[in-house]
Amino acid sequence: MNDWNDVKGRVKAKFSKLSEDSIEAAKGNFELLTTKIQSAYGYAKEQAEKELDSFKDSFSPSKDEAIKTKPASEAEHKSAAKSA
Repeated sequence: MNDWNDVKGRVKAKFSKLSEDSIEAAKGNFELLTTKIQSAYGYAKEQAEKELDSFKDSFSPSKDEAIKTKPASEAEHKSAAKSA
């Protein structure tokens, strides 16, 4: 995952009911963050975990981005070298 300062800002944007102190106390501990989300939003543990899992998934590149950033194959490198 990204560095904590970046994550912290995204956590605050996604879970605006969490206080700065709650977010800082979690400091990358997603189990504790789940508990903080439960408390702030009144969610059951399963719902808080689902929300946090969805949030964590937002850090992964989308399939479209992964395709665009996929490294070129050896054949593509050879083809590009020939045409240069």
